[in-house]
Amino acid sequence: MQSLHMSRKWCHLQQLKWMARGHDPEGVDGTKPGELAVLCPACPQPGMNLPAVIEEDNWLHALFIGIDANFHLKQKNISTHVTSNETPVKKSSCVSHKAVNDADKHPARGLVVNGVGTVECTRHDFKHPLSVGDLQHGERYVNMDYIFFSSIKSMASKIPHIVALYDIACQWHIHLCCRYLRVYNTPHLQCLTCQAQFSFNYTPSVGQTDREAPERGWDYLNPAANQTKEMGLGLRRNVLENLMGD
Repeated sequence: MQSLHMSRKWCHLQQLKWMARGHDPEGVDGTKPGELAVLCPACPQPGMNLPAVIEEDNWLHALFIGIDANFHLKQKNISTHVTSNETPVKKSSCVSHKAVNDADKHPARGLVVNGVGTVECTRHDFKHPLSVGDLQHGERYVNMDYIFFSSIKSMASKIPHIVALYDIACQWHIHLCCRYLRVYNTPHLQCLTCQAQFSFNYTPSVGQTDREAPERGWDYLNPAANQTKEMGLGLRRNVLENLMGD
């Protein structure tokens, strides 16, 4: 047991060391949520690799992010708190995707977590800070919205052009702005009211960007599924964070 505690402490200290928290005036105690994540060096970071204010050619500095869920990374021992707070999932009218309609069908008996959702850079495969979260009942909007908004909250007011790629975007985008304003009450996101076309063949200023970046990330996380499935909440989260470098 002591060796397990030591290994967890060592991993945590390594994360702090990698992000130079020891040189920060506020020290380790001043570490804010998401500050141990490794930022993508090529993605637009106003004030770091771009001017603090982007005034021209906004489309050249667009941020491309991919959204996806993985149902291999489960966790056993569901709690009574989770089962007592289940909410029904609004069915999708899209006939091509089952992620929403089958949300209630994912085997969740005996599980506290039945999957993981993520938001990451689609061009360089870097996971964003605060961009990974547990799913309790399929790809419910309440979970995916929280993960999405958490990942872009610090950038929404700085980057004028954000492109989100999601395999159920045709349904997920409906009332997305209303859900954002309900949570944050700040009009940082400029959402189009008419989004009839989702193909990049017809979308200006995006090019043929790869849409499957999150899938590649699951490839190296899935082998840890059987191991993390038996862990407690804290240990499982620490192990996954170490594997993702977040």
